[in-house]
Amino acid sequence: MKKRKLKIEIFHSFKEQEEADTKYWRNLSLTAKRKLYEDYFYNYLILAYGKEPRLQRVIKITKRKKS
Repeated sequence: MKKRKLKIEIFHSFKEQEEADTKYWRNLSLTAKRKLYEDYFYNYLILAYGKEPRLQRVIKITKRKKS
């Protein structure tokens, strides 16, 4: 995962903060938004389950009818 530089801003009201958030997300490209959402989801999975997500193996055995 790529480390990002943090930008710290101080707001004097929630309205200012909401406007800054809206402006930030609107100015991001779709690719950048998708990448951020993937990073957030990946971090959530690690926090929630304590390990890196992996694919699950699933096997279903069925009996065929004799014809």
